[in-house]
Amino acid sequence: MMIAHLSILLISIEAICCQTSRFPEFALVDISKGPIIGKLLKSYDNESAYTFLGIPLAKPTVGKLRFIRPQPVDSWKEPIYTTEFKNACMADARLTYKKLAGGPVSEDCLYMNVYTSHHCLHLASLSYKLFLL
Repeated sequence: MMIAHLSILLISIEAICCQTSRFPEFALVDISKGPIIGKLLKSYDNESAYTFLGIPLAKPTVGKLRFIRPQPVDSWKEPIYTTEFKNACMADARLTYKKLAGGPVSEDCLYMNVYTSHHCLHLASLSYKLFLL
């Protein structure tokens, strides 16, 4: 009887696994400052991409750091979740208010969003340079 229940459980788990995506829902990646966790995003035509939203680029430019060159962000040991957008940078509302969707706006806005395919995510032997304009 125990074997029959175990067999049913294994068949159920296999059926559930076969219905899910062939890629994991979350991805853990090590970057120079520490580990980050991104999430899988599916498009309307069923294409997959990993998103890493709100990766810290520099310390927040507030308080004593407001009018100086941005300072490097401190390293971290525990993974940070980069699965949601962070604050948008302040702008002249008269120029952008009617064109952009609303969202949190702050001087603490030095974050980067990265979108990548499953293929690129696993090319660990290659190195890439990122140029910010």
